[in-house]
Amino acid sequence: GGEKLAFLFAAAGIGIAMIYPTVMAFIAKRYPLGSDTAITFTVTLMGVGSVIGNYAIGAVIEGVKRLYGAETQIGLLRGLQAGY
Repeated sequence: GGEKLAFLFAAAGIGIAMIYPTVMAFIAKRYPLGSDTAITFTVTLMGVGSVIGNYAIGAVIEGVKRLYGAETQIGLLRGLQAGY
């Protein structure tokens, strides 16, 4: 779709944003006495997962760039496409 459809990446946040409060409400209902601890643990794991995911995406981008030539325009383009 090209640049015309790039806004869909931002729009995807609408669907993703609903997961967070839903998970927190589920945890609060499931663990009524220790919900603070459970929520803190869950948020920490979500943060670690996010960092690991971003690292993995970066590794994919760099790997594909090397395949097509790390210093070339096509290498950069293909790497970014693979990352997305």
